[in-house]
Amino acid sequence: MLRWLLMAVALLPSTVDWRGGAHAEDAAAVEEVCDAVGCPDDAVAARQLRWRVASYKDSKKTVYGGAFVVEAFAAAGFTGPVEDDDWDLFFTHYPMGKAIVSAGLPPRPGRLVNHCQYFTAAGQKCRLAGHLARVDQALNRSGSSSRQLTTFLLKRPEQAAAWQEALRARPERHWLVKTCSGGASKGITLVSAADEQAIEEAVGTWVVAQEYLHEPLLSSGGRKFHLRLYLLVTRWDPVGVFLYSEGLVFRSRHAHDGSKPSQSRDIFSSVSRDVEPLMLATIWKEFGRDRASTARSRMLSVLAEVFGHALHESFGDPATLTKERGFDCFDLFGVDLMFDINLQPYVLEVNMGPNLWVDRQGQLEEKLLRAVKEPLVKQLAAWTGARIRLRPEATVEELRAVEEATLVDFA
Repeated sequence: MLRWLLMAVALLPSTVDWRGGAHAEDAAAVEEVCDAVGCPDDAVAARQLRWRVASYKDSKKTVYGGAFVVEAFAAAGFTGPVEDDDWDLFFTHYPMGKAIVSAGLPPRPGRLVNHCQYFTAAGQKCRLAGHLARVDQALNRSGSSSRQLTTFLLKRPEQAAAWQEALRARPERHWLVKTCSGGASKGITLVSAADEQAIEEAVGTWVVAQEYLHEPLLSSGGRKFHLRLYLLVTRWDPVGVFLYSEGLVFRSRHAHDGSKPSQSRDIFSSVSRDVEPLMLATIWKEFGRDRASTARSRMLSVLAEVFGHALHESFGDPATLTKERGFDCFDLFGVDLMFDINLQPYVLEVNMGPNLWVDRQGQLEEKLLRAVKEPLVKQLAAWTGARIRLRPEATVEELRAVEEATLVDFA
């Protein structure tokens, strides 16, 4: 595993920490982590850590992920979820940063909030298209040398005209027209040059037209699939990115017919009666050792580029995040990725929330989803506890020490 991780590290700027993890049986207790690496903020270390899920926008109090998430944070030493303002960790599905700032909370050293709202391409396909274009520009790539699917922002006249020219040049090719903020395969239309009305309606609106992958890598039985990867960004300045070593595969239950692309059959992003979940390890086993090693290496290389290049150009200076808001933050993203027949990976989407629910797809799927997500959340909870107990002025070396102690077994 280290061999292919190091290949990705070599592609990143020196300011970026990129690491994946291996399997572990249990997350280390926060107290043991502090004993090992030191948690020098005595005031924070002496208090009981508390976490909150209750929204500052409305009356919602839903725990993102459900009961197993509560258990994970309790095991890491947290009390809650609480409903008052004396919390150390705020953990929700949706970003709440602006609402927290507006609430005018009393100072509390070490506060940590899920969703930094820095990488605004997460959950926003138009911004993601712009960022990926800047990544290519930073790496001096264009045309056939790009590692991204060709994408046009149709609100911009010059890009809309370029897309229409591409349609005329290759009328047999298909494109996915996606609304900027749609999710769960909603707001997506499969079109070709023959769909004149759909094209006319899309041009000039806030949608992207993304190249449809006509030759995807297929799983056993000739079935189409894509990966759901879990990416934890512990900090943006300098960037610390951690890839969960397990993940999900969404695989069609039907054989793929590449000659007749179908929106109902070929476009999917979650478990359904037509789509089954698999553990990522299952697809690596199906690939075989050598092909899996190649696929992993290329996958990490592409992810390293997306999260390691053109960040300032796309999103600005991350150093202002904590200074302006009074709390630290982190992100847990769900990255959807697909391979073509040549094992070239393509990032399809970055989800600002990776869907932590495990009990909404039936008992059979629940067992598999728990096997993937429970270890992830346990590791996340252990890291948040240790991170909060660090002094506010913690050095990068101290941050890395906590990450090494809690996420080295990121499973």
